[in-house]
Amino acid sequence: MMNKELLEFLAEPDNRQFREYVTSNIFAVAEKYAPHKQWHLDTTTKVLTMAGNYVRDDLVSSMVHFVSQTPQLHAHAVRKFYKALTEENVIEHQPLIQVSSWCIGEFGDLLLADQSEGIVSEESVVTTLVSLLQSNHATPITKDFIINALMKLSVRFQTTTNQIRHILSCYSSSLDVELQQRSVEYSTISKYDSLRQDCWRCSSLQSRSPHKSHRGRRQAGVSAHGELSSPRQSTTHFFVRDPLEEISSEFEPITAVRCECM
Repeated sequence: MMNKELLEFLAEPDNRQFREYVTSNIFAVAEKYAPHKQWHLDTTTKVLTMAGNYVRDDLVSSMVHFVSQTPQLHAHAVRKFYKALTEENVIEHQPLIQVSSWCIGEFGDLLLADQSEGIVSEESVVTTLVSLLQSNHATPITKDFIINALMKLSVRFQTTTNQIRHILSCYSSSLDVELQQRSVEYSTISKYDSLRQDCWRCSSLQSRSPHKSHRGRRQAGVSAHGELSSPRQSTTHFFVRDPLEEISSEFEPITAVRCECM
């Protein structure tokens, strides 16, 4: 009952100054008192769709961690998040786009496997992500999430690999240094199919020492410091594996290509 009242309070337009505080408390309540995993997922997803940009970075990290550690909900989660991305005005919900992009990148093949809730094609998924990537309202962190998701989908999807390669080449001349560097690196790796398959076939969360690899932490794009913390302040650190760390630097850098991309 209390959670229902908090959601109703969150929906009130006059309570925007309290949204970040209320959002954090709903996440904490859902984590501690959820009757089952799916209720936890559905409740926190609803919060992401209602709170707009009033969601802390650590809550995005917490959501990514929860989904990654709940394999029985992977198919349900990817369908739910993809549906959220197709809603009108979703660009006003950057944290929702970040979690959704990560989920689609990891489990996009599950999205295509179940067509019971409507036909979803590889092209429609990639087009949805690209439209958000090209939006003027997308933040640099959100764009990093989407670029990472597209690279993962180049392995999980079969017919859109060339389209994804073209998109990556467009952003290899981005004014955002992080986005440009990632796009150049990914474009280079995409030339080698076996290497691309090995790097992104299983890029799931791994438990690591917090002293290892700052770049590995940035790969997730989930928080400023890479820690996947939760409202309960867990002492375990989780990071997303950066496939770029596990290959040598033997490849020659590609030349940045100027394309008509935002």
